[in-house]
Amino acid sequence: MNNLPLGPYPPGPSQYQLPAYGMQLQPPTMASYQHTPSLHSMNSPYSTPGPNGPPSISSSPEPFSTSSTLAEDQQTQATSTSLGTSIVNQTASTDSTTDEEHLVISTLYVDNLAKSFSLDNPFRNHLQDFVRLASLPDQFGNQLSKADVATRLYTLAVVLGDILERKRQAEANQQGFANVKALYADLQRRLESTFNFNDEQSKNLRKLAKDLIFEAERASVKTLNHDVNRYAKANSGDMQLDNVYGVPSRETALSSHIRRICSSVRNAFRVDLQQSLFSRDPKNQRNLAGFTYYMAERYKRGGATEGLDLKYTLRIALMRRFAMEHADLLNISESDSSNPGDGEPSRKRARGGGKVPEAKDFWAQFDKWYGAKLAAWGSDLTSSSWKEYIDETIARDNSLYDPETKAKLAAQSSASSSSGFNGAGSRNILTGL
Repeated sequence: MNNLPLGPYPPGPSQYQLPAYGMQLQPPTMASYQHTPSLHSMNSPYSTPGPNGPPSISSSPEPFSTSSTLAEDQQTQATSTSLGTSIVNQTASTDSTTDEEHLVISTLYVDNLAKSFSLDNPFRNHLQDFVRLASLPDQFGNQLSKADVATRLYTLAVVLGDILERKRQAEANQQGFANVKALYADLQRRLESTFNFNDEQSKNLRKLAKDLIFEAERASVKTLNHDVNRYAKANSGDMQLDNVYGVPSRETALSSHIRRICSSVRNAFRVDLQQSLFSRDPKNQRNLAGFTYYMAERYKRGGATEGLDLKYTLRIALMRRFAMEHADLLNISESDSSNPGDGEPSRKRARGGGKVPEAKDFWAQFDKWYGAKLAAWGSDLTSSSWKEYIDETIARDNSLYDPETKAKLAAQSSASSSSGFNGAGSRNILTGL
């Protein structure tokens, strides 16, 4: 009894229901185990059901042998209990190159459908594979209808066509973006040669230059452009110069623009000094205190705030003394070309109209004179080393506005009207005090 192989329907309850055939089955008897199916002789999955039991296997039964080994019995039992799975695996392992006559949809139709949707070879192969899979029968030998497969195939072709179209549009857009990027780069290169600074940027640079030239601690006026450039770079956002720094060509243009602005500011400062000392219009003549306040309002950021430091007045006093002692330089405007130390040679020659070569204009001579004083007495104008010279300078400056000195200045101004104040008379006024 222990050597009997188990059939496909093991013993259990008294009634069996087979969903595939919808018939009641009786429990198996000993007679049903008289024969076992031969795995090598099966030609089809199932045959017609028997009248009193489960459907018999379409095979040539072999006589039951009591000498069957235990290994053969276990192999037969495992094969019998997984019959449905074996059938599916057997179907899936059939040759993938299915004959044309077994396909529900012809290969020609699939090719035409792929062509109508402009599908390339990979997508066309997807459609062909879909038809081959859809043409495979199920475990009972049934196939999908042609209408069903055709509908599914058409839907798949629409999806693949949409995917391919989106891919083509993305590639076209990428090419378009590349063209636009190249065009933008070309335009940017062309615009670099015509780059200009707007009014707001120029105004900010001029305000900065005017504030720096009025600094009480400033030792050099000719290097004003370097300090302006350094400050502008460190505060490019506030100066609205974010679009300049980082672009070499624009940085070069900015350096030239700053040099011109600083040259203009220095010339304006020189003219203010001249007017305060030698103007024929008494309204423009100002004493030391009045001129210091006027220049603070005109140049210093924030104006002449309350409690203007004494160092501003002392520095202005020294400038006025140098102007009176070198009045011949006051009529000469400096060139707006490269300043010394810029690393670029001057491109402008001295021409008529009052311009002289670099290092010979008013501010170059003042820097040289003032630098020698600072080297000798230090940078603190309120120190004892400066006291005697500062006291003498202020006394001379104040004496210009007593009646006798004014009369001398007016006479000298009238005598030198044709020469545009060549400075000789002005020097005599100071040395004669």
